[in-house]
Amino acid sequence: MPPAVVVPLLLVAGLLSACTSREDTADLRPPVDAKLASYDSCDHALTSLREAILPYIGPWGVDIDGGGNSEEFSGPDAAAGDAKGAAPESATDAAAPYSTTNVQEAGIDEPDIVKTDGRRILTLRDGSLRVVDTAGRTVLKDIPLNTPGGGMYYGASSMLLSGDKVLVLSQDQAVHDLPADANGKPWNGATGLQIAVVDLAVGAVTETFSFTGSEVDTRQYGSVVRVVASSSPQLRFPEGDGNDSPSVAAARNRDAVNASTIGDWMPRYRHQGADGQVSEGTVGCESMRHAFSYSATSMLTVLTFDLAGPLGDGAPVSIVADGQTVYGSPSALYVANDRRAFAAKAAEAGTELYRFDVSQPGPPVYAASGTVPGYVLNQYSMSEFEGHLRVATTSDPFSMRSGAKSHSGVYVFKQDGEGLVEVGRVEGLGRDEQIYAVRYVGPTAYVVTFRQTDPLYVVDLSVPAAPKVDGELKITGFSSYLHPVGPGRLIGVGQEATETGMATAAQISLFDVSNPAAPGKLADYEVSGATSEAQYDPHAFLYWEPTRLLVVPIGPSWTFDDGGENPGGALLLRVEDTGLTKVGVVAHEGADLYASTINRSLIVGETLWTLSYAGLKATDLTGKTELAWIAA
Repeated sequence: MPPAVVVPLLLVAGLLSACTSREDTADLRPPVDAKLASYDSCDHALTSLREAILPYIGPWGVDIDGGGNSEEFSGPDAAAGDAKGAAPESATDAAAPYSTTNVQEAGIDEPDIVKTDGRRILTLRDGSLRVVDTAGRTVLKDIPLNTPGGGMYYGASSMLLSGDKVLVLSQDQAVHDLPADANGKPWNGATGLQIAVVDLAVGAVTETFSFTGSEVDTRQYGSVVRVVASSSPQLRFPEGDGNDSPSVAAARNRDAVNASTIGDWMPRYRHQGADGQVSEGTVGCESMRHAFSYSATSMLTVLTFDLAGPLGDGAPVSIVADGQTVYGSPSALYVANDRRAFAAKAAEAGTELYRFDVSQPGPPVYAASGTVPGYVLNQYSMSEFEGHLRVATTSDPFSMRSGAKSHSGVYVFKQDGEGLVEVGRVEGLGRDEQIYAVRYVGPTAYVVTFRQTDPLYVVDLSVPAAPKVDGELKITGFSSYLHPVGPGRLIGVGQEATETGMATAAQISLFDVSNPAAPGKLADYEVSGATSEAQYDPHAFLYWEPTRLLVVPIGPSWTFDDGGENPGGALLLRVEDTGLTKVGVVAHEGADLYASTINRSLIVGETLWTLSYAGLKATDLTGKTELAWIAA
């Protein structure tokens, strides 16, 4: 009999009159009931999962985008505290004031490639965790991650820090060299999330955790880490002899689905503790929930790890749904699922929203779900404030196929039972444009849309049932990241552009939003032909409030605003009340232009540290005096 092929399923994946009414976009309301229901039993779950995915099974396996057998998208139920340890001896006992990772919500950390506690700087490089002493400006240790038992089978991608414990994540990699489980099911071929815990006091990896899925995103609340992972059923489609017709191959694959067991659908995990003991298991199906309409191609699992103790099994909480964007508020994790991959088949474009309550210790509790028209740009499109979730979206491209123009809106939701119920909306923002940036500051949303010009909208959300646009600023170019820098001031990082929308320069802008009805641009600084990583990854952005110092990485290009050559580096600007003043530029020298491109910066005391693949440089806060260089 031909060997079976293990296939992890992957989703391919006038101002007031112009920005108001429900009527002109009512057709965008997705007809999806996102509320979740429970299965009666694991047998019921298996039957339902098989039936839900069968319309998407074709001759090559799962065909989400165009080869399914059903125009309707529906499942069979559619009708019915910080753990601080002692610092290493060579590290100082007291930390100077220091910057932390630039995050969306204060106090909720996000994974990144560099972390500091003021005494130590941690970086990920070549399969190792490097520990640098900030006082001595020397390397304390390189801790291997890629060794047997180290947990990282390819490259570590990001990390979180709690006391002496570092949680290192490696995502979207294949799990290799792991033996079969007790039922003989191999791990080989399954995409795997790898987690390693490094104890800095020990100087080594002490625990590892593997999961048959990929990381969507992660948030840290004190010593508690919440990992949102997406997994696909490990269906085993038999290989044919190469001469089968498409209909025969599709029928054979459907037989394979009908022969699947519940274990083929549930994600699996493996934990190796500090004592070397290995435990493994499968996420239970008993309490799993599902939407009334679903495809069974993906499952979301929230894993919880408290770095004050052992990792354990991650206390998994799973739902049959997909998700691509995670927003963490002080009390909840929200996961947004963009349904455009299914909309061509089911005419159900829109975004599903799932809320998990994380206000209490232990595993999260699924709380509520709902739907919003259009699709979100990123995590900054969502914000929770005074019991309401605000979501900014752009209308999906499927509505534009009929000739309708895209537009954007901000929608306000409140939890009612297990539903996220819309209580207000304002629409019509940026017609024939799409959202490039969103930032919420208290009861106000700042929304940038762009196609040829950049309207910056100021949206008043103080009355959740009646959100309204207060003001609009139209300028060329766009901002793709917005950052508040004090009352009435906003920094934008993006691109200047011609009147026809062609990008010409990296641009840092200072906006005056003190009068919501009349926002204005006070100043900008441009670097011709360049881009900034902060446009795409807010973790690359640093604003040091004590000295009002702004540090933004700039890629190699032509010239700075003042005519100086730009080999690439970290641009230092002083944020004044009405302007931006250049302080200096930090560059990393090296023959490899890519390796010497700066992608992160942080401040410890009076020292600015900048990171590239070439190394780590310490300078004074003007960037003009080099204090140390640590090569990678």
